[in-house]
Amino acid sequence: MNPRITPLECSPLADSSAIKVAIIYEDFATGTRAKHFAERLASRIEPSSPLSQTLWRSDLLESWPIANAATRATADCDYMIVSLRSDTALPVATRDWIEAQLDGAAERHGADRAD
Repeated sequence: MNPRITPLECSPLADSSAIKVAIIYEDFATGTRAKHFAERLASRIEPSSPLSQTLWRSDLLESWPIANAATRATADCDYMIVSLRSDTALPVATRDWIEAQLDGAAERHGADRAD
């Protein structure tokens, strides 16, 4: 029996001026690409705000203890960037974790998620 995946939940920000980004990446190249994207995004949204990034390698999300730690660590993120290669299949557990986070964020904000 698999533990329930808990979606991202908002919590008070430690630094309310920081733009908090969770990055889910597959390897060094996708992680680097996502970090650069997050930096560009933050500089366009609010150039004077600091950027706080939390990075999680996608294959590690197959482990329930790590997936739960990632959920807690990314609980107050403003954005989640998922950077993966198109030539490999996404493991089911990783896909389920990402979908749970996106569904939870969409529900909280009354928005549709971008698939």
